[in-house]
Amino acid sequence: QQQLIFRMNREEGLSHLQIAEKLNLSRHTVKKHVANSMKIFKANLKYFGQLFFEIQDAAEDEKKTADEYSLPPISVSLI
Repeated sequence: QQQLIFRMNREEGLSHLQIAEKLNLSRHTVKKHVANSMKIFKANLKYFGQLFFEIQDAAEDEKKTADEYSLPPISVSLI
């Protein structure tokens, strides 16, 4: 239900009062669900943001290592 309330608020743009009326809940309950959803969303965003930058850093380190061992291009003439 919390996910449904969050989607109604964020995707459909419904107010807490509108959601409460549609789902037959108190406005306070809707407000709490939206607040809890935002906490979870922010925590996930922080986690996945950190994970993204760790992966990006690892990829850059791996590229640097590969570049250190690569040989210069060879020029070949077929004449």
